[in-house]
Amino acid sequence: MQTVSWGYKIYAGIVIGLFLIPEITAVVLPLENWPFTCAPMFAHYVGEGTARYRFRFIAEYAKESRPPREISINDIGLRQIKVMRYFFGKVYGSIDPRAPWGHFPNDTQEAFEARLSRFFHGLTLQMKKKKKGKKYAKGLKGIRLEVIRLDIQNRPGEVHTVGRYSVKERRFAHGWGRR
Repeated sequence: MQTVSWGYKIYAGIVIGLFLIPEITAVVLPLENWPFTCAPMFAHYVGEGTARYRFRFIAEYAKESRPPREISINDIGLRQIKVMRYFFGKVYGSIDPRAPWGHFPNDTQEAFEARLSRFFHGLTLQMKKKKKGKKYAKGLKGIRLEVIRLDIQNRPGEVHTVGRYSVKERRFAHGWGRR
């Protein structure tokens, strides 16, 4: 019978620990960071009472003859799901400190507006690059950010304007709750 040296046992323990410690941390804390995640493929339980929302970006134009229209992310050369995941996780965020996606501790209105200003500035630049995107960019005055509450069948309900991005000023102004 062959015995295993202490050095080999220590080495094996370190290697196993390097994989197990992040996994255990992801299970104990609500981390959503692949491959260390407790959620199967970003899934979570959605029940009858679970509040669900969708974001909508509305292009607003300087000329009144051109009505506001929803911006199709696919039309400007980006992938809808990727952009919305990025937007919620890295830009908009959640007020729930236990949220597995995009919580910004000690967030302020100024920091929130700065993140959204950078995001919408990049979005307007992307619009100008793509042929289909140019239909949104021409005469664009601003982008209105709306959040829509969905029912259990994904039908839209209440709509709230979160704020507006001014193309000229390159600034997002938070407006929820303001008159």
